[in-house]
Formats: sequence, C-alpha cells, structure tokens
Amino acid sequence: MELSGRLRPGTPLRLLLKAGQAPIEVEALVVWTGGRIPEGGGLVHGLAFTQISPDQVLVLRELLRRPSIIRNAGVRIPLDAPVTCHPRNPDGPPLQGRTGNVSRGGLFLRLPQLLPPDTTLEVTLHASREPLTLDGSVVWVEPPEIWNPGESIGHGLRFTALDWSTLLSLGLLLVEVS
Repeated sequence: MELSGRLRPGTPLRLLLKAGQAPIEVEALVVWTGGRIPEGGGLVHGLAFTQISPDQVLVLRELLRRPSIIRNAGVRIPLDAPVTCHPRNPDGPPLQGRTGNVSRGGLFLRLPQLLPPDTTLEVTLHASREPLTLDGSVVWVEPPEIWNPGESIGHGLRFTALDWSTLLSLGLLLVEVS
C-alpha cells in the first residue's frame, strides 16, 4: 500500500477496500515499510491481512484476476512455497527459505539469516512440477525490532531479469497453487 506518511511495522489498520460492487472492510498489520515511489509518490508499506472472511477472499481473488489489475506490479498474491536462494555477491552457501507472496516485480522471502540490501540472488521456487529459477536483488529487510529469535527474517526481492517465458512460467505456477 502506498501512503503519504510512514507507519511503523506492527501498526494495526482497518481498511475499506473498494473491490467491485461493494466495499470490503478488513483488518491488516503493517509488516514492512519501504522507500518512496519515484516521481512524487508516497511511501510503500507491506501489509498482512489479519481478519478477512472466506467470502472477502473470493471477492479479492476475482478482483485480482481482472485484466486491468494485472498491469499493476504492486498487486501481491499470496504464495507459500519453498525456495532455495544462492547469493551471488559475494558467492555464499545456498539458503533454504519460503515465499510469502509474489508480484510481477518481486517476491517476499523468509530466510534463516539476514541478507543485506543489494545482495543479488538466484532463487529457485519449488512449488510446481518443475522448479522455476529467477534472478533478483534484495531491496529491503524487515527492521530488527520485529525479529524474533529463532524465526526467519523477511526480505523483499526485486526481480532483475524476467523475460516473457519466465513471467509465463510464474503465472502458470500461480494458477497451479491457487
């Protein structure tokens, strides 16, 4: 979500989403706060829904399937899948983690250790019949004040090389798991 001011991770929100015919009221929690959108935009915030009914989930899924929404790289679709990440700068041992969601522009990853922003990764998704490998760069990390000992750390990954065939494979993977 894009906002004019910065909210701290952990801030609870009540949202009124205009989704189709009738608005949907949901509760969410700010999970991360990113940078400012270029050209006068607001500050990007990642949200997790905390209270949403099955009926509301169906309405949101239908909304996201509309062709006009697909153009927006900011739309994130839940995806819980195992991943193997190979750090490239510097080369490091592979890390096992999980995805949290995906958009046309990147992935939310949960990894067992901190990877600083600008770390380039080769990420292999293990959610389909065939593994799907994508290249990306870490653009943000959850702030330390919300880390819990023994739990994985949230990372935002921006795709760096996504050709049409990889994008198609990613779309097919999402259809398969939904």
